[in-house]
Amino acid sequence: MSRKIPWDALWVGDELYWERRDEIVRFEGVIDERCVRVRSSKGIEVVLKVELRPIAKLDGDSGIPGTTKDYEIKPQRGSKGNKPPIDTVLDLHPEALAEKLKRPPSKLKLHDALEVARDFIQEANERGKRYLRIIHGKGDGKLRAALIQMFERDFDQVIERIEHLPDGGSIVLWLRG
Repeated sequence: MSRKIPWDALWVGDELYWERRDEIVRFEGVIDERCVRVRSSKGIEVVLKVELRPIAKLDGDSGIPGTTKDYEIKPQRGSKGNKPPIDTVLDLHPEALAEKLKRPPSKLKLHDALEVARDFIQEANERGKRYLRIIHGKGDGKLRAALIQMFERDFDQVIERIEHLPDGGSIVLWLRG
């Protein structure tokens, strides 16, 4: 029996069971009403939603009802040395933000992006996510500066470390565990 997955409630990195391959995969994002991107043992792949089932974490605290079969989850590829894989990602580019807030990009303001980022960090902390990536884009630097100011002002007790990536368009946050 297949259970309905609440696609809008999933975070990047949440685990799903891919029936056709008998494999646990990590959610990467929704493409359209039929397909999603997942990270499998073969890398990033596009999968039909109907082929995926939710799974519950062993502690039962995933918020998504699912199977109880015990699976071994391998770490995501790309994690090097002591750097853990990113748990989840927030994209603050105008197009992504407009889609999230259901408003045209021309109507968005700086405080809209800060509000979405604030909610994102709070929810990630509540869900036990520890390594977050926020994509702010390169632009003129105003959003990046405002984000860093907000992190230092509002999340001093939550954020352990802020890492600026060399691409210049994103920040990695390490939350306290």
